Amino acid sequence: MGSFQKASTTWIGSQQTLSSADSLDEALGVTHYSAEYQPIVSLNSQQVFAYEALARFYNVNQAPVSPITVFQALHSNSKLLGRTELQLKWLQIAAAPANTHLFINLDPHALTEEVRSSMLELLTPTKRLVVELIENCDLQDSHASMMLLESLHDQGISSALDDIGASESMLSIDLMVAVDYMKFDRRWVALLDEPDYERLFRHLLTFARASGRKTVLEGVETEAQLMRLQDYPLDFVQGFLYRAQFLSTPRFDLGLSWDH
Repeated sequence: MGSFQKASTTWIGSQQTLSSADSLDEALGVTHYSAEYQPIVSLNSQQVFAYEALARFYNVNQAPVSPITVFQALHSNSKLLGRTELQLKWLQIAAAPANTHLFINLDPHALTEEVRSSMLELLTPTKRLVVELIENCDLQDSHASMMLLESLHDQGISSALDDIGASESMLSIDLMVAVDYMKFDRRWVALLDEPDYERLFRHLLTFARASGRKTVLEGVETEAQLMRLQDYPLDFVQGFLYRAQFLSTPRFDLGLSWDH
């Protein structure tokens, strides 16, 4: 994992403790966090092309807390959302496996006025970085994602549209034609048994390849699923089939803020 332990110690030592009013511990009992890295693998060569960094949270008893629960709560406190995302991204980048691409998820609402410049400064010099944007069913979220995408492109940072085809999302044409990578939701694995969905999936992959975009399918869990995908113009796969190659950092105290 490189020298992330030394780097994380330096980072943590420079922080200030959040007040109880701004604490995830108070809201959800979340006291610690870590980063997990899941491989993104070439469909043809089966070599690791990249890792996706995911946030993991734990309570005082070190039991896991759902990231969905945490981020839903953070959306009610924009200041805490921005500060937490900055802290998470710092660890995910500092601890990332070397000599490979790194995909990170970034909530567009986390770029608050307080952390925006620090976040972009953190992301800009990082080579082989791809920022994933989550497509939502809310039009306001789509606009926020588009503004974030423009900022990333201005900084020379690659981007991906995540969760394409998820049941709770919509498909933004503007976002799809602006990103460098298209990541398909895990539900496509099952939808390939339905002719109309299968045809749509193939056409989206064909569009991506013709326009120079790379594609990733999430949720691949079995060798049989992997073999079936060989018939599609798909670049990369991701899922529990590769669980033996997952990587994790140690757990760190989340009761910290960023230093101005």
